[in-house]
Amino acid sequence: MQVSPDQVPPKSKNNVLWIVLGVLAVCGCGGVVIMAAILFPVFSQAKLAAQKTIALHNVKQSSMGLILYSADYNDRLPPDTHWMDLTVSYIADPDSFKSPLATPNDSSDYGFAFRKEFSLKKVSEFPDPAYRATIFDGTLLSRNASSGLESLPNPGRYGTGERATNMIGFLDGHAQAVKDTMLKAMGADGKPTVR
Repeated sequence: MQVSPDQVPPKSKNNVLWIVLGVLAVCGCGGVVIMAAILFPVFSQAKLAAQKTIALHNVKQSSMGLILYSADYNDRLPPDTHWMDLTVSYIADPDSFKSPLATPNDSSDYGFAFRKEFSLKKVSEFPDPAYRATIFDGTLLSRNASSGLESLPNPGRYGTGERATNMIGFLDGHAQAVKDTMLKAMGADGKPTVR
């Protein structure tokens, strides 16, 4: 039996379906915006934490390079004018001389400095090597940069406000993230904790 076109009921328009789909699309886009607003700061903090970890590792490697160099050269540290050139063979990766936040765009920048007061000094001259800053984040970005601690970035290169830190390697080979306030702090012996 055939049905004539006049006998077929007209199709209903699914306006409700289109309205529901439109509402879901708008809510979905809003959800994406909200998720982005939540996640971007988290990703930014994670990136900074990774950069701090890399910088701490690099300054430790550079400090260990100094110690290994001094072991081969009668306990003497390298001259401040060529410290990177002379210690590069003692570290695993030449990029260890680079501070990640100091060198994001220019691969010829370094960002770490050697403390010029220690140039050609014997390690054994210092009774408290765990407090003696030797390699540190510096405002001088050239290769073989050397200066005193006055060239530490202020505020610190990593973080903001009270949480801003600089990476410092010490004469005994350890490295740590140091807040600006810690540079002025006194130890139990009455001397500065970073000397």
